[in-house]
Amino acid sequence: MFVATCLVAGFGSLLMGLWANLPMAIGCAISLTAFTAFSLVLGQQISVPVALGAVFLMGVIFTAISVTGVRTWILRNLPMGIAHGTGIGIGLFLLLIAANGVGMVIKNPIEGLPVALGAFTSFPVMMSLLGLAVIFGLEKCRVPGGILLVIIAISIHRLNL
Repeated sequence: MFVATCLVAGFGSLLMGLWANLPMAIGCAISLTAFTAFSLVLGQQISVPVALGAVFLMGVIFTAISVTGVRTWILRNLPMGIAHGTGIGIGLFLLLIAANGVGMVIKNPIEGLPVALGAFTSFPVMMSLLGLAVIFGLEKCRVPGGILLVIIAISIHRLNL
């Protein structure tokens, strides 16, 4: 699932850049992939075939909604606050997954909140924070491809260790 998501996102991004002349990253249903993997399969213990079947069914439904024009109608009539809030919520969910992946947040062993702070002095956390700071700096200076440059640099640095 991970490789397929990466390939589709890469292909979509290339199409946007080369064909539409709009260089932006496209990740078709990346949030749906994260939801399926982390909430359904890992969280609710739903089997992978059942979860992938649900993803396929959602794809069919989304395609039907787009082809019939219902999607356009929904987007035109949806209040901007809800549209922006949905995007922010998905972004925060992906941020939580990434923060957990590097150890910035961990599963809370104590009853109460679901997550606790991890070890901020660990190498993956420090590299993530450093990379994030460099990305912010490059974005502020409007360096083209800055995010990609940081990802490549940190990946090469990690491979050399």
